[in-house]
Amino acid sequence: MENNPICHLPQLLSNLSRCANSLFTWHRHYFGDFKTQIKAAHPRVAYLNNVVAISEKILDEFLA
Repeated sequence: MENNPICHLPQLLSNLSRCANSLFTWHRHYFGDFKTQIKAAHPRVAYLNNVVAISEKILDEFLA
């Protein structure tokens, strides 16, 4: 029975689960929560794009 790979399946699944959890924890610790950071940055990017567009209009008016 010990040579039957199916007998080791529960241990394999447990090891994979622990590995996945460890990787997730490491990723969060090392990189932070990118999804939240990106979502929080959207309004700032929109604001800066608007500032650039207005600045380009003003510059075009001065150069005209």
